[in-house]
Amino acid sequence: MKIKLLRLIIMSSKAVAYGVALQTLFFSMLFAEISKAQKIERVYDVHLDLNLKDVDILEAFQEIESKTDFHFSFDISDIKSDVKINYTKDNSSVAEVLLSISKDANLKFQQVNNYINVNKNDQRQTQEIEVIIEGITITGKVTGSEDGEGLPGVNVVVKGTTQG
Repeated sequence: MKIKLLRLIIMSSKAVAYGVALQTLFFSMLFAEISKAQKIERVYDVHLDLNLKDVDILEAFQEIESKTDFHFSFDISDIKSDVKINYTKDNSSVAEVLLSISKDANLKFQQVNNYINVNKNDQRQTQEIEVIIEGITITGKVTGSEDGEGLPGVNVVVKGTTQG
């Protein structure tokens, strides 16, 4: 009797363990998704559909911000409130939209990571949008797991590059 009860407990424990393992696997697959948390895209690579008719520049910026991950940074004195933007095009890059706005409003744009800086354009010529994607500075100390002391001669390299 004791042997049958022990065998039943062991078999039940195995079944519960396998069930928990399978549920964990299925839940992790259910919630897995591709994330763009660290990916910074250039304004030339992001496309959107826009229908801007007789809107001011601030409304155009708000529309672009709502459809992309970009945020605009500007001095309100650089923005002309009397300029109206008309731009209707499907699948156009953010750069195309900004260049169209720069022609109408005499502005220049500079992308720094996910922020687009807006300034007055002192030159009357159309120019390219300057794109600056900054890396993340990482500081720290590589230590051993046993004693917590620093390891001599250890180098940290950015994955996929020779930059360290």
